[in-house]
Amino acid sequence: MNVRRWILPLLLLTTPALTGCLDGPYDPRGLPYRFVAHEYPYRMVPVDVDGDGQDEYLEYQPAGAGPNAKPPSYVLRRHNGTAVDELPLFGRDAGLPLFLDVLPGPAREILIPYVRNDSLFLGVFDNQGTKHPALFLTTGSPRIDPEDGHVYPWDPRIGPLRRADVNGDGKDELIVVYHTGYARLPRGVAVFAWPERRLIDEEIVGAVAGFVALDDLDRDGRLELVTQGYAPNNGAVAGGFSDDRSYGIVFELGDDVRVDTSWVIPDAQTYLFYDDLDNDGRKTLWHVVLAGHKADERRTVIREFLPGTWRSVVRKTLNESFFIMQTADVDRDGIAELVFLKRPNELHVVDPDGWRVTVHTFEGAFRGFNPLPDLDGDGWEEAGLVELSSRKLLVLDTDLTPMAMAVLPLPDMMFTGFRAGVGRPTYLLAISDLDANENRSV
Repeated sequence: MNVRRWILPLLLLTTPALTGCLDGPYDPRGLPYRFVAHEYPYRMVPVDVDGDGQDEYLEYQPAGAGPNAKPPSYVLRRHNGTAVDELPLFGRDAGLPLFLDVLPGPAREILIPYVRNDSLFLGVFDNQGTKHPALFLTTGSPRIDPEDGHVYPWDPRIGPLRRADVNGDGKDELIVVYHTGYARLPRGVAVFAWPERRLIDEEIVGAVAGFVALDDLDRDGRLELVTQGYAPNNGAVAGGFSDDRSYGIVFELGDDVRVDTSWVIPDAQTYLFYDDLDNDGRKTLWHVVLAGHKADERRTVIREFLPGTWRSVVRKTLNESFFIMQTADVDRDGIAELVFLKRPNELHVVDPDGWRVTVHTFEGAFRGFNPLPDLDGDGWEEAGLVELSSRKLLVLDTDLTPMAMAVLPLPDMMFTGFRAGVGRPTYLLAISDLDANENRSV
């Protein structure tokens, strides 16, 4: 069965209207909010591909049946559902579309990974739907379990794409991060000459590698790409790494791609991020390890990698057990703070300027904290707290002041923004896989 998603837009209006909200301390009755439900297609990816301030989205169309069946494709639609173009795939879909400016002109192109036979390609389409030459990425094969003979299909995936001049030739190369799943390989980083579409070099590792940052982090004149993974323990071994452990890996880029340094990430929940937290104009790499829930593990450690080195120092230790961490500019001073969710109902805001800690307490019990797009048009992002039952969303202003609470139609929803045009309010889309909620409807 095809998995579908339901999406709940939360639209800010200029006239008071409200449905689907709660009585109580967060009842926004009298405020300009309306909560309405619509159905959108499975795997909707909102993005402004033509730069007009209005998001479009891609709707996946599976292949038809029969010998002369239509191949799978994506349909590019405007926010109101009007079709713009259809983008054919000459192979099996291999993950969500990606968006990057890779052709002349200011607009971003649509880059769609797909598998044909044993090869992974990147389809290239402009914002008018015109197909350009595809990029051949790599080859692979299914994995057969030696114990029970189970066949794991080849499931290659690629992470965010980046363009940067990695070898000093004055042209931007295309940088690809592989993070294949059960089939194990490839995982790692590859650099391609662009627009020649030629592989320059790659470094394959057994560990899962997810994109964190791209910059000259150690200030040696060469770009580094930092990845963070998890440990699926599928038996993958390559490049001195196996996937029975989680790693932070630094790949040094150039005509030769190689691992510069790496470190094992603890089993506890860990965050790697790259930001300027001291307002000196230079970002640095940060490593935050959340404490466990045992009495002797209730310690959260915030570490900073020293500029120009791969040595880290402890900047703050919190004798608390937290569930989630995000970064947000809570006090609107242009510098991000660290925001930790402590169950059931506290947000601890850590200001790097003096490492002061401020605690915000809310009524209810919450399991998630998510950044949200700018919903009220003031130029600052909002945030959301998801209730423990996963059925209510508390919308917070930038300073964490409650704005409204909405009842969600399905549990375990994810959130993203959907821009309806310049000068128009932003939709907040709450997305849920119906595969896990087959007997539920909005």
